[in-house]
Amino acid sequence: MDKKIKLEIVNQRYLGDEAFVNRMRKRIGYGKIPGSKFTKAQRKMEEAVENLDEEKARRIVKRVAGHFNTDEKSILKSKGFHGEVGRARSVILALLHKYVPWTYQQLAAYLGLKNKSAIDYHLRKMRNNRECRDILKDIENNKGLKF
Repeated sequence: MDKKIKLEIVNQRYLGDEAFVNRMRKRIGYGKIPGSKFTKAQRKMEEAVENLDEEKARRIVKRVAGHFNTDEKSILKSKGFHGEVGRARSVILALLHKYVPWTYQQLAAYLGLKNKSAIDYHLRKMRNNRECRDILKDIENNKGLKF
């Protein structure tokens, strides 16, 4: 390899010649400056993604509420996972976990759970409950969920 065309490594990737690497370093540096165009554009993009995720979550709740013939508010306001509303909440949790890229903490907040460790418990419980798994498959297949 010619010494003039020495490729640099940034983040374990070859990026090209030295001029290109310097341009990328400068561009990455803009992201660290509060109020820069880059930072504002990045925040705007993040907000758009968050809005899409929230809309996806609302569609999931609406589909599940329709399947269980109940209203969305009663499902979201309920604190427990017992009875028909509890099964609906379990199905919502499983669908949110599968289709929305939220952390356990975000899922817990959306469903009104006290802590994020409850998410793993309810997901495990859902996997072990055949009736809930069948309902989940029915909603995914018959309702035509498209995300």
